[in-house]
Amino acid sequence: MTSALYLNADGSTAQDVTDLGTSFASATINSGAITYSASLMTVDTEGGAAFDDLTTIANGGTGKLLLLRSANAARAITLKTTGNIHSAAGDLTLTDPDRLIMLVYNGSKWVVIGMGSAGLGGAITPIDGGSLPGGETVPCVSAGRARAYLKYVIDAMKAQLSSGYTSVGTALRNALALAVDPTPLTVNLWALVNTFTGAFADASAVDAAFTTAAYDNLQCEIWSADADENGLYSAAEIAALITALEAWGSDAGDVLAGIVALLGSAGMNAALLTSAALTSPINCDSCDGWCYTFDFTSSDGGFSLYGTGQGEYVSGNGWEVRGILLGGINRSIAQITRSFSSTTLTQITMVYDYVAGTQQSGVEARVIFVNGTARKTEAQPRTTVYGTSITWTGTIVGATSIILTVQSAVGAQNGGGRIIAVTLHGTGSNPFGSENC
Repeated sequence: MTSALYLNADGSTAQDVTDLGTSFASATINSGAITYSASLMTVDTEGGAAFDDLTTIANGGTGKLLLLRSANAARAITLKTTGNIHSAAGDLTLTDPDRLIMLVYNGSKWVVIGMGSAGLGGAITPIDGGSLPGGETVPCVSAGRARAYLKYVIDAMKAQLSSGYTSVGTALRNALALAVDPTPLTVNLWALVNTFTGAFADASAVDAAFTTAAYDNLQCEIWSADADENGLYSAAEIAALITALEAWGSDAGDVLAGIVALLGSAGMNAALLTSAALTSPINCDSCDGWCYTFDFTSSDGGFSLYGTGQGEYVSGNGWEVRGILLGGINRSIAQITRSFSSTTLTQITMVYDYVAGTQQSGVEARVIFVNGTARKTEAQPRTTVYGTSITWTGTIVGATSIILTVQSAVGAQNGGGRIIAVTLHGTGSNPFGSENC
């Protein structure tokens, strides 16, 4: 490196770095260590191993600058923070010789200050309060980057589905290697490949499960898991995120939970600085959730009868129970439905009156359906109640319809009741407009 030394007006000296050099010095890891010899260095694994850890860089000096790259894309170097390397994002992995990590020695540690996606021109500013897009927060930017990286992993596996199980596993391994050493993860990695290939027959099946709404919800789950709001993820926060994803009750949620489990805290944090995490949606306005109430005493709310004669809308009163011969059985029922653009639902509360008529044990009295599946059911027999409610709570990504049912009698057309109101909670896009509750 060449530089220029000059004298400031106040008598102090300063230095301008004008050239980092014209070539990269080579170093090979030896028992986890290399020795600093130039500002530009290429590091290779010990013995040409596919993966190796770099924990110590010897010959540091305060203010020394190091731009480090890997020697070969087929050999991954993981910079570990257990020695004299410090990274706010945790362990970082180099797999692409065109990507550089910039470090400065602070007197005791080599501190990572940036990581390039395509040489120096693609340097990534560390996630901190001074480098945020307007109006965004550290947790939101991190959640957006994590979302983009996880989508990158899913897309990598999807691209190899037609090539078979082994190719999917290789794709997963390579995608993980951007952020973590996958070698110790072999058993769990292939278990996840089993889950993925068993759940999704082809690329179209993957696309049907991993929709924009699913990724929006993923981003909100990550954002919510960042309890201390520092843009990084502790082991406890990773555990909370895995639990939240598994609660989706879907193949998509299980696969995402599996990837996060493989990454762990260090890998998830390292993923934030990978090139795969850069192009990401960063708006988290919807992550606080939305709420919308339909008051049927004011209007029908855009709902309609699920089947002809299965109730009646009465202005000022709501959707009232009516007697009907349905499936060869006399019933008294109100059953209404509404479709909407795809969103993530987390809670539905239906308010109703119920006047008990002729009942059959075990037959549905009140039901909440989402996407045609019963999510919350209260069975007969039930006593007469007024102005009470039934609530479903969970997470359904890609919700597009609900059905609400109050059935006061089976075997006769008696009893009565009405559906008074329904309140929906969700995350992501609110398909009903502005919040009103």
